[in-house]
Amino acid sequence: MKKSIFFLEGMMIAMLLSACGSKDVNNIEENREIQDTIENEPIEKEAMPEETGWNENRIEDSLCDNVIVDADVVVPEGFQGVAAVYNAGIQYFQEEAVMGVFGVEKEHTTNPAEGLYQYEGQTFGFANSVAGNFYYYSKTGDSYKVFNPYNISECANMENLGEGKDLDFMSAEEAGNKVLGTLSDMGIDNAIILHTYALPVEYHKYQEEEEVENGYLMESERLGEQWDVLGGCYELELTTCYDNIPLYEEGYVAADDSAFNGGKIKAIISKNGIEKLEIPNQYVRNDTVIEAEPVLSPDEILQYLKIKMENIILTDTYTVKKVRLCYLPSVVNKGEGLFQLIPIWEITLNGETDGDVVYLFQANDGVEIQW
Repeated sequence: MKKSIFFLEGMMIAMLLSACGSKDVNNIEENREIQDTIENEPIEKEAMPEETGWNENRIEDSLCDNVIVDADVVVPEGFQGVAAVYNAGIQYFQEEAVMGVFGVEKEHTTNPAEGLYQYEGQTFGFANSVAGNFYYYSKTGDSYKVFNPYNISECANMENLGEGKDLDFMSAEEAGNKVLGTLSDMGIDNAIILHTYALPVEYHKYQEEEEVENGYLMESERLGEQWDVLGGCYELELTTCYDNIPLYEEGYVAADDSAFNGGKIKAIISKNGIEKLEIPNQYVRNDTVIEAEPVLSPDEILQYLKIKMENIILTDTYTVKKVRLCYLPSVVNKGEGLFQLIPIWEITLNGETDGDVVYLFQANDGVEIQW
């Protein structure tokens, strides 16, 4: 059976999520209507008191018909309400140095394709193009199936399964430190952990049995009893930060139809160490385009969402669950790998029947970001 590459799985999922977030409400005429309203009735930015910063971490309100707000506000600790815009280029990885982090010497590897190296069951992939991706997997990592935290109801009673749980071979904190240390050795010192999922032996055996029965996995591809030796594993999701503001982790499709991975780093770690590591686009700041200036507050950005939602015929009831400040890499020149890191507000709504829907707005002026 053909095995999928980890970082491509992540990109395709991100693209699908992006499309689901847009749905059929993002048509051109509605967008023009909304933008006209914003331009004709600009929303004034609130003055931010320099000595206190932003203390609001929850908003509960009624936004408009069929939309209520019961949201966490996610900003860096001590954030003062200002953010800069940066020019940035793709971060590339030095092949010999990265392989050395995993204890492999480049001269001892085979090189079956450009950017692809193999050594005793370990695989290294470098995409030194505009993408700048890197991936690594061991034999075990190649057999690993990506965890879906939204689909574990059948396994809910398993001990030590999920976020905030520890496995016997090391704690979740130790696993996180191991991954952060490896990334630092590779030249990524600005990573933060988003999620750490503990996946015990029983979970892997159950998932493999299900996939074999449903024809998604060949019997010969099962690890089976090997999971007893490995002790299960942790799956970690991370991203990088700029001025303590996280890089938006989901992927997107640019206006020129080129697909870009988001900033989401994924790692799998077992008793034997890191079994899989996926690092999509990472960026190096080159210079400041716009010095740090006030951005719209959470209350203010919700007014832009209100304008948008009032121009949509809503048949579902939505709850705004999260308002989060991020940096988004905006394409400047695809061929040269040039980007701008711009501050955005990510707003996550949950519909009673539609599930989660995500909208992105530029943090400085409230213009919606669409692809």
